Amino acid sequence: MCKNSSKKVYTNRCSARQCKKKEMIPIRCGQCCRNFCLKHRHPSDHECRLPSLKTNTERSLEHEKAAKAALERQMHEDEQLARALQASLNDTSAGSAGQTSASRNNVRSQRNGPRAPPFMAAPPSSTVDQPGCTIT
Repeated sequence: MCKNSSKKVYTNRCSARQCKKKEMIPIRCGQCCRNFCLKHRHPSDHECRLPSLKTNTERSLEHEKAAKAALERQMHEDEQLARALQASLNDTSAGSAGQTSASRNNVRSQRNGPRAPPFMAAPPSSTVDQPGCTIT
């Protein structure tokens, strides 16, 4: 004679709101890991929102990490630029520390001779008389 088990067969209750169905075999959602009936087994059927929340938090963390890395890169580049600028200023000030601006101008004028007048600009092309052209 077969011994009757007192175990309940339909113990897997659906986790969807207002659904009281029970299944013999557990049907777990791969995204939220909750148990559902055959009617609510797909994520779109039971409004699975946990993955979207998780995805949003993951996205925000990725954006924060990317922003922080970009800021650190920018600060590093700014520091390098400041060092290079300071080094170039130190080089120019060290080279000209022995000379004043007046003595440098005297040396330039002696080396180059008298200064020529600034270059005069050519007149506009409409006033130049070219062969074969008439001026209006």
